[in-house]
Amino acid sequence: MAESALITSFNTRFLPSNEHIKPEFNESREDTSADCNVPDWCTLLYDILPAAGVSGHSVQRENIESKKYLSTWHLKEDCVHEIPLYYPLEKSHAIIYGATPPVIAERIAICLRELSISAAFDDFKAIASAKTENHVHFTIRLFKQKQRSVIVELQRMKGDLFTFHHISLPILQAATGDQQYSGKSSSNHQKTLSSRTLKICLNESLSFCHHDDGTERHNIISIMDTIVALLTKDRIDAQLLGVESLRDITNPTMTKHSVSFEAAKLVLGGCQESSHHCNISNIFMSLLLNLKRVEEERSDDFNNDDVFKNYFDTLHNQTLAILGNTLCVLAMERQALSDTLKSQVWIISEAAISLLVSDLKNANAEHHNAFLAAKALYYLIRASSEAYDRAVELGAPHAAREGNLVGRRKHAALAKESQRLLDTLVAKGGK
Repeated sequence: MAESALITSFNTRFLPSNEHIKPEFNESREDTSADCNVPDWCTLLYDILPAAGVSGHSVQRENIESKKYLSTWHLKEDCVHEIPLYYPLEKSHAIIYGATPPVIAERIAICLRELSISAAFDDFKAIASAKTENHVHFTIRLFKQKQRSVIVELQRMKGDLFTFHHISLPILQAATGDQQYSGKSSSNHQKTLSSRTLKICLNESLSFCHHDDGTERHNIISIMDTIVALLTKDRIDAQLLGVESLRDITNPTMTKHSVSFEAAKLVLGGCQESSHHCNISNIFMSLLLNLKRVEEERSDDFNNDDVFKNYFDTLHNQTLAILGNTLCVLAMERQALSDTLKSQVWIISEAAISLLVSDLKNANAEHHNAFLAAKALYYLIRASSEAYDRAVELGAPHAAREGNLVGRRKHAALAKESQRLLDTLVAKGGK
């Protein structure tokens, strides 16, 4: 296959290296946007975030009536054209009366911000290109109708169909300005919306061992061996399936705490009981520290192929999510995270911290990665004075401030996480 010809084995490409990552620090560029009031429907979005595909984290309810946000879609009414005569509309659309296109665009921009959906807006074509945290890409288009109405259409480009349908509902509700929406999220929505990986196998294998911790750990190690087998294949789909499975098993919102805790210890601390020579800890360390370097070295071979660019972007994003999951789970247990950082010093090495700070500084381009980097930095800095010193030296306070500004405009979860990181940096600095 072409994939096998272009991609060598995982072990060859991602073996641990002594070379440190040399990240590019891209300064965020501030926008000049006008203030706008937040409509009442925003208060309802905190009840439907899991149903909208926001997995792995939640944005706590805030007193948003007392705040003002910045709209990032400055759409002009004359840029919205009439819908073509034979244009096949998607089912995920709404016809809106009594509101101008600029007002509708403002509602949509605020909704995307509250749902922490990354978006790029084309003010002249009346199109928004959006991407969720779990890699669902879709577009939002506005059309005029002769009856002085506006059509808002959502079209899925790629990604999970089930997630897209749950996302489209609050966005269309926001576009209409309807304040009567009262959808309640189910605890099962978050589980069903994530990738279809090894969750069924995980639940079945662990359902027989709730009362036997030794058997449960043995089953978790077996699942980890399966994930290692996927990651060490030379096929793109297998590697992506493996990294998504690793993200899911370390996510405490998708598995019970004891499972995610044991998985987190294996990912960061290694496993002597694994049947594979290269355990999951070494593979994860290689992914985190060497992925960007390998992408830069192999960029000429790929000839800017979108498939491989998406492959590397997804791997990097999922690796950051796994790191955030594992640190969060270990932080729930007393001294577990501190002990892990003392024994696994690579987690707080200059290469790892600089990578996270670099992603946070690039918040204006990659909102989701910046959010995950801020989350990981928060747990590392809170648990380790050495991580704090390195983060300050590499410019984490400035990166957190820039990330917070970007988040306030475009990404609610990033705003919250970067603010939490800033508060921790200030508290640690005052000691």
